[in-house]
Amino acid sequence: MGESENRGVELLVDITPVQSNDFTWTFSVNGSYNQSKVLDVGDETDNIPVGSGDWQTPGGTIRHVEGNPMGEIWVTGYLRDEQGRKIINQNNGLPINTPEPINFGSGIPKYVGGIGNTFRYKDLGFSFLIDFKLGHNLLSGLGHNLYRHGLDPRTLPGRETGTIVVDGVAPDGSVNQREANVYSLYGSYGSRREHVIYNAGFWKLRKVTLDYNLTSIVQDFLPVQNLVLSAVGNHLLVFKKWTEQHDPEQVSFVGDDNVGISGAALPMTRNVGFNLKIEI
Repeated sequence: MGESENRGVELLVDITPVQSNDFTWTFSVNGSYNQSKVLDVGDETDNIPVGSGDWQTPGGTIRHVEGNPMGEIWVTGYLRDEQGRKIINQNNGLPINTPEPINFGSGIPKYVGGIGNTFRYKDLGFSFLIDFKLGHNLLSGLGHNLYRHGLDPRTLPGRETGTIVVDGVAPDGSVNQREANVYSLYGSYGSRREHVIYNAGFWKLRKVTLDYNLTSIVQDFLPVQNLVLSAVGNHLLVFKKWTEQHDPEQVSFVGDDNVGISGAALPMTRNVGFNLKIEI
């Protein structure tokens, strides 16, 4: 049916910079780089759609295109001139859409990794994990709906007067001066997706653990070999992201036909809990 190629490298470094009778520090870092390439999708075509996301993202299609990375996002965008300027319809002041969907890159990350540190002083331990995914894009169905319903801050300009001049050029290359009705303008984004294509990369504080080994305290009156109480926090902090309004991992569905598409999913949550490990 088809053929693809993946090339990359994966590395892991695990060291102990400090080790003494009472204190130990262990440091680890892992990372991978992978570049995919579609070699063949069959005899009848050079590209195939593999999904269109959920109902929140009509117009967004994931495609495998021969010679390109796997899982590319193809959506309708702004029609632009050779200098990259938006071309504006002089009849209504609205940006003109591309006649066909265009490529906005792969939804599959090129770089994946994490950085971990573990510190232990006698019976007290502390560890944390920072992880990242980089080099991929995301089509935001949530951002799209916020925009076209006037709930995105970017839809505020023009509300006082009811009209706005969109930055761009007329088809003849002159600077656009045609005013657009703001209701028609922001409503027109229902047929376009370029404004909600984001860099989906992130850096996160994924996990923090604080534990205490109680074995020496309870061993005299409890028949246990090991007893450790831990406080654990997950998904505690986003250091850096490029998506607006939501977390880049906030997706409705997970699957090959939805990679790179975020729908109306529930928000990401932090969670904190306790673990009790008993070995008898």
